[in-house]
Amino acid sequence: MTVAASMAGIWKNGLGSILSIDEHDGNLFKGTYLTTVKSEKTEEDIKLSDIVGFQQQDNSFTFGFTVRWTFSDSVTVFTGQYFPDSENGEILETMWLIRSNVDNHSKDWEATTVGKNTFVRWSLDKCSPEIVEMFTKRKN
Repeated sequence: MTVAASMAGIWKNGLGSILSIDEHDGNLFKGTYLTTVKSEKTEEDIKLSDIVGFQQQDNSFTFGFTVRWTFSDSVTVFTGQYFPDSENGEILETMWLIRSNVDNHSKDWEATTVGKNTFVRWSLDKCSPEIVEMFTKRKN
């Protein structure tokens, strides 16, 4: 079993954001991300956003993925490790960088933010009907 296969499914972080790893092909995986964090820089409604990522070669639980936000001009990259047998169950420990678009190079210093998230294995059954509908529509 590949890491992507074992990571496939629904994950939730401490802020309530939902990560769905749907497809995997060898070391490549794809899915969707629904953040609960909204930027002051956009008035757009939060929408599901696509992810694409890679796991390290077999026998490694490290991975990385990129989120192309559908409601803003930002891109986020996550890197982390899958822990299938932590004392708290399955978890994904991640660090992320979000890059926002800026008007000119002099504002480059304020364009990148870094953070950390822990994701736990989750189920859409535990989500609101609205969230379930979003993910269901996306897959069809």
